[in-house]
Amino acid sequence: MSKYLNTTINVLYLTRDDIKWIKDKLNEIHPWSYFTKSINSILNKFDIFCVFVPLIIIIFFSIFEAVIPKFKEKQLFSTYYWIIYQLYLLRIFTVMRPTQKFIVIVFKNITNLYSIILSLVLFIFIMGRIGCTLFTPENVQYVTDD
Repeated sequence: MSKYLNTTINVLYLTRDDIKWIKDKLNEIHPWSYFTKSINSILNKFDIFCVFVPLIIIIFFSIFEAVIPKFKEKQLFSTYYWIIYQLYLLRIFTVMRPTQKFIVIVFKNITNLYSIILSLVLFIFIMGRIGCTLFTPENVQYVTDD
């Protein structure tokens, strides 16, 4: 150790292997590519959404519960608070690398998927409406052993 360290001028001498490692591993910093910039932009927008939208909703509900008595009677905030707090958990997707790629893929291609998503929403709504109409208590017939 003392052979590599000169204490009079505080210089640390490096071995040839150390210099080679430094040249291989510690390259100059390169500027981000356009793709990396777009990925980070999408992830930052998603982070902002996951932090500020629930915060705004919580503040909105808190103000209206304090000001309007009928709003407090319905207890909308206490009914849906778990949905609002789950929006904060979406931020986990931007922390881990594999889920970051998933978020980028979804947000890059969501414009191509609008028609499919809209069709699925309409299909679920129509099937739910048919189910609620056909199986109301007035239309249900019970089979008895008699």
